[in-house]
Amino acid sequence: MELRSYDPAADQIALADFAARMYGPASFLCNEGYVKWWFASSPERRSQEPSDVLLACDSGRIVAMNAHIASSVCQDAESRPLVWLANTMVDPAYRSRGLGVRMIEESLRRYENVGSISFRPDAARVLGHLGFELFGLRGMSRAVALLDRAPLEQFLNDESLRALCVVVGGPSIDLSPVPIEALGDVEAVWQRVRARYGVSTARSAQLLEWRYFHHPSGSYKLFAHPSTEPRAVAVVRIDGRTLRALRIVDLFGEELAVGELLEHVVAFARERACAFVDFHCTGRFDRGALEQAGFSWLPPERAGSLPTLLNPVELRDYHEQLALRLSPASRLPDYDRTYFTRGDADRDRPPSALS
Repeated sequence: MELRSYDPAADQIALADFAARMYGPASFLCNEGYVKWWFASSPERRSQEPSDVLLACDSGRIVAMNAHIASSVCQDAESRPLVWLANTMVDPAYRSRGLGVRMIEESLRRYENVGSISFRPDAARVLGHLGFELFGLRGMSRAVALLDRAPLEQFLNDESLRALCVVVGGPSIDLSPVPIEALGDVEAVWQRVRARYGVSTARSAQLLEWRYFHHPSGSYKLFAHPSTEPRAVAVVRIDGRTLRALRIVDLFGEELAVGELLEHVVAFARERACAFVDFHCTGRFDRGALEQAGFSWLPPERAGSLPTLLNPVELRDYHEQLALRLSPASRLPDYDRTYFTRGDADRDRPPSALS
């Protein structure tokens, strides 16, 4: 069994064939441009390999993969490289042979700091065995602002959700998207507030440009408030057709400014006929600002079902959990002092890349 890096020039057809067998032909892994964007073009890449995708090959045939998304993590006063595990998959004919464990061990050999968001119970056992902190398998918290109850009646019929109220408010101020030329101002906001977010992704102008302006299929907007001297930033996109929702992908800033910006974002969503706005994250940051803007926290047993209203995916248990293996391990934070959002790892996949 050979372990090697994916070479976009030589392995594209073979990887697309493997992805189609494992995930179905609509998988984004069948799209050469999308794979190259995710795993070979991040400005945070440090590897000299042709990509950050690890393949296991048997007689030249791909039988497993383990991809990595390059990022950086802020902790205390420093920033250091981190990769997110993504799309770890073993062909069913090769399972129960320790191949998945071997591939993650190779990831730990190649990369000093590794994280994962969203993993199933069998993967949790492997990650725990390999030294990852699992934070008690706490699920990421999901907050929702309800704007139109009628399209969501079936979802809201659950006893735990009946008390959710529609958020009322006035018209938004004119929210103008941040242009690519002003991403330096967005990074400056992050540099001023990063200390209040504990352990979190380093939001450089280069990373934001790659992640949100050069995404192969997503249409994102970055909003800053106030527009002249920004003190808070939100990254959003709109999902759905018949049922529309505004997804907050990332959010950071000074606490009071975050609350003000959220009120404007909710009004922006209402004016665009969205039925709800949602946001999910680790930690306990900006909870007061979210609640003041009309957001409520979904109970864990219902947090995973909300996205199924927008996308025809099978209802499943909620596995949006955090695992980290940082060096040295003694520096691992308490869960409530971490702040990772749907903008991290591969958790936000616009509709054309949901498979």
